[in-house]
Amino acid sequence: MTRLAQVKNRGFSAAGMLGLGILLLSAGPAMTHGEPRDPSPSAYDYEVPAPGSYRLPRIKAAGGGSVVSAKGEDLKLGDCLAGKITLLSFIYTRCSDPNGCPLATSTLFEVFDRATADGMLSEDLRLISLSFDPENDTPEVMAHYGPGVEIAEVGDLRWLLLTTRGNESLAPILDAYDQPVGRRHHAAHPLRSIR
Repeated sequence: MTRLAQVKNRGFSAAGMLGLGILLLSAGPAMTHGEPRDPSPSAYDYEVPAPGSYRLPRIKAAGGGSVVSAKGEDLKLGDCLAGKITLLSFIYTRCSDPNGCPLATSTLFEVFDRATADGMLSEDLRLISLSFDPENDTPEVMAHYGPGVEIAEVGDLRWLLLTTRGNESLAPILDAYDQPVGRRHHAAHPLRSIR
């Protein structure tokens, strides 16, 4: 029995595991692609709550929408999520905030590396980096981000690098995940995740 089947037998849904994955990515491990990072509250530009002092949001069904792969293929996000425990990270490739997209991507690298070393885990896991900057993060740009298209698959494990055809396609996806995006008028750092 695969780990996904074991998880389902324990009463967790794939959507629930997606929610858990998003929470894990937002918290991040204490490593960044093989190098320790500073987990102390002073390493963040926000107040880190004490363990047990907060409530996690209710896990709901995963949202869908129209996306585009780094190879230029039109896909449905729901199809990309189906059948696997999925860790979904919202990023943009021009982000330079060390506690933002680069940290999320380095966290995915660590998960990817560990999962490729564990055959059972790699059978049931999928990683997705989805850009919230479709104007700049074209399929060609996404192909060179993160692991790059050429190493985004190892055995059964896939790391999908996705974008959308435009902000109209992106808006319902961001709404489904309650992911607000602030726009700034600074050429070097035009976007930021508000969370």
